Order: sequence, then C-alpha cells, then structure tokens
Amino acid sequence: MSFKLGITGLIGMGKTTVASLFQKYNVPVWNADENVHRIYQKGASGYEALTNKFPKLSNDFGINRDQLTQMILKNEISFDILEAIVHPLLSREREKFILRNDHRPLIVFEIPLLFETKADLWLDAVLLVTCSKTNQISRLKKRTGFTKRKLDLLMSKQQKNTTQKEKATFVVNTDKTLNEIEKEVKKIMLAIEDGSNGKRSSS
Repeated sequence: MSFKLGITGLIGMGKTTVASLFQKYNVPVWNADENVHRIYQKGASGYEALTNKFPKLSNDFGINRDQLTQMILKNEISFDILEAIVHPLLSREREKFILRNDHRPLIVFEIPLLFETKADLWLDAVLLVTCSKTNQISRLKKRTGFTKRKLDLLMSKQQKNTTQKEKATFVVNTDKTLNEIEKEVKKIMLAIEDGSNGKRSSS
C-alpha cells in the first residue's frame, strides 16, 4: 500500500512547483485542479452534472471557469452546491489514481482545499507550501485574467496559513531557490522512507 502525501497551501505559494519536484523523482502526483479541468470538459462527468443543474453553463467546449466564478460572485451559484456536485466526481477520479499506483511506495496529492475538505483524514501526511506575501502577490499578478475579487473569493475558502501550519507534517518555504527547495523535497522523501514522517519538518 502506498504512502499518501498531500500538498497544500494558499494560492500562489508554489504548490505545483513543489509537486513537480516529486515528479522529477518519479513519484506519481494527482493534481486536483487538473482533474477539475478534465471533468469540466464537454461530455465529461462534471460538465454533464453542472449543465443539468445550471443550463446557463452549457457551451460547445466545456465549463468556462471564469463564467463559473462570476456566477458564484453574483450569487447565481452557491459555492456549497458546487462543491456538493464536484467533490464526489473528484473523489472518484482520485480513487482511480490510487488504484493505478497502489504498488508505488509514495504517491502525492496536490489539493488546494486539503484541510477544508478533510482530506487530511485519509492522507498519511501533509506538506504545507508557504512563501512571503510579497512573493505570493507577485506570482498572482503574472497569472492571466487574475483579479483581486477572484483572489478574495479563493482566499475566503481557505484556512489561514497559520492554522494550516499547525496541522501540517512538513513545511516548505518557496522563497528559496529551486535547488534549495529540491533539497527540502528530498529530505521529506527520505523522512517518509525512514518512517519519521510523523515529526513536523520546518524549513
């Protein structure tokens, strides 16, 4: 049975960068956002479920996430209802990933709303990715179509960074160079391999 490590952190902290370093060492990574994109494609399970409930979202390509965000901001769609529709579909995709990789010693899950969805209850350990507020905002400004209103919406759904730190097994700060971050990732893999994952590792 695989050791299941979750990666989380506030938006713009560098979760995907850290996850890619695990992939560099041939560790399978399940990305929640990528799977949302997949099930939102035309004809996929998420598209069918959402357009049946909200016909306004129907189009020839798949769910438009910007349109979806605007509908949430306008209270045309409840975030709770959206989660109730999408999360069971994501769980199904996640279980498929687990079954495919059950023979691997370590598998990783990149989940932005990890604690909020209680994923820490089925994971073996959690790695929290952090960075300075300055770097976070700088990274977000480089993202196409990113607005302060959208940031406020996403931030409102995530637990505070301080709360997440208290719950995390490992912490990696991405204000450092990529080489330094990679060294931290290797330390975490060794800690898991050695069975010392229960101790919080802070960097």
